[in-house]
Amino acid sequence: MNKIFLILTLGIFAFSSCNDVNTFTLGHNQGAFVLNQGNSETSTISRYDYEQENIINSIYQSKNGGLQLGPGASSFAIKRGDGYLSGRGYIVFPERGEVEMINMENYKIEANIDGLSHPNDIVLANESSAYVSCGDGMATGAGNNVVAKLDLETNTVSKTFEVHNGPARMITSGKYLYVANSGGKSMNGSTVIVIDMSNDKKIDTVDVGMQPIDMAVDLDRNIWVFCDGDTDGKNQSLYRINRTFSADTIKHEAEMVLDLGDKIANGQNALTVSRDGRFVYYVNGKTYFRSIYKDDDSMDDEAIVGDYSDVALVGIDVDSRTGRLHGLLGSAGSTGKLIVFEVSSSRHIVSEEYTVGINPIFTTYHY
Repeated sequence: MNKIFLILTLGIFAFSSCNDVNTFTLGHNQGAFVLNQGNSETSTISRYDYEQENIINSIYQSKNGGLQLGPGASSFAIKRGDGYLSGRGYIVFPERGEVEMINMENYKIEANIDGLSHPNDIVLANESSAYVSCGDGMATGAGNNVVAKLDLETNTVSKTFEVHNGPARMITSGKYLYVANSGGKSMNGSTVIVIDMSNDKKIDTVDVGMQPIDMAVDLDRNIWVFCDGDTDGKNQSLYRINRTFSADTIKHEAEMVLDLGDKIANGQNALTVSRDGRFVYYVNGKTYFRSIYKDDDSMDDEAIVGDYSDVALVGIDVDSRTGRLHGLLGSAGSTGKLIVFEVSSSRHIVSEEYTVGINPIFTTYHY
């Protein structure tokens, strides 16, 4: 009888212990981070945890006793490094001409790089260096219409590259950095500059449509470019920069994949690719998707059914961990939404939605 009682007791204990096990794996510094441009006083950051299905808004302010982050942030990138196992986050502030470095362990600002002329976007190349696009397309003089290479050990500018008017969105693929020159406030840019980061040399200039504002890399390592057009008859368009590799050389050839017609509302973050790189998503009044192997210019399929199928999202991204499509809604002066979509019969339907900060502009991921 005692043996039976002991076995039953151990069995109950084991069952209870299994139920009490915390299966969550994400740390407090991991997840999807929405950058909210905010109002004239402050920008904010929202952190979404897909495991616990919750969101924390104004996470910087909450971790810093209400201290404000600063207004008008335009870009946020995160990377791990020696001494920063939880990651270092870099936030760009165009009007202040600054990049702030945040320790993602405690969300404290630990470094500042200033003196930049209207910085727009940041790409973290490795643990010790980053690239920032600088220039609003209107100002002239030193430090304008350049890409600044940052030394992240000394928090200084180590080199600059002259580019075209209003450099904005940047992406990397292998050792190559791609810089979309949108024209900034002058809205007259139409090129993508290519920089070889292994030797810090500009190697190519590629002509695309008017106002290239977003880029993405597909499975075949080709570069997709969303061009916003203008009000003078230059349509919105979708370009693909085809890349051909031979020995130590690379050749770029731009091809207009789609003429999207007159300019329709969308945000600056209007393009992304699926986790496997086989599908391109873009916002043109609605959200559409196309296979990267589609060889004609016929109308693409609508990506979303049901709620938000007819809405121009201000930003779209794909979570590299879950493969889910994330959409942002909002505008200057009003709180926004993060909408999480899951796949249903090749289309996407709303799975979750959350309130975020004022004027959300894009989402970055840190796992």
